[in-house]
Amino acid sequence: MTSRRGSGFTLVEAAVSSAVLLLVLGALSTAVWLFFRGQSAMSHRRDALVIAAAEASSFGEPGCYPGVGRSERVVESGGRRFLLATEVVETSPGERLLSVSVIVPGGGSVDLSRKFYQTAGGD
Repeated sequence: MTSRRGSGFTLVEAAVSSAVLLLVLGALSTAVWLFFRGQSAMSHRRDALVIAAAEASSFGEPGCYPGVGRSERVVESGGRRFLLATEVVETSPGERLLSVSVIVPGGGSVDLSRKFYQTAGGD
């Protein structure tokens, strides 16, 4: 007796190959989604860093001695809203610390700090 098998795929083979293909496509789409999500988060953090650096540098040229205090405001960049918090504290006589914090949409923050020293004839 000879066994005769027809050419082509059986229904089981087609179902198994379809299931494997769906698993591979699912994993690939998840990887692509995670990549773009990571790119978006990096873009938010980059914008927040630019905002924080601009705020820290706006406190002046050499010889500038900022007043003590805290402020918060909302800043827009790239169609996104960031919360910008600035605080100046006196750490010792003649020395103040500026802390700038930018809250990133979706979580996280970027923080920068800078010291200022009172110069002769300053405030």
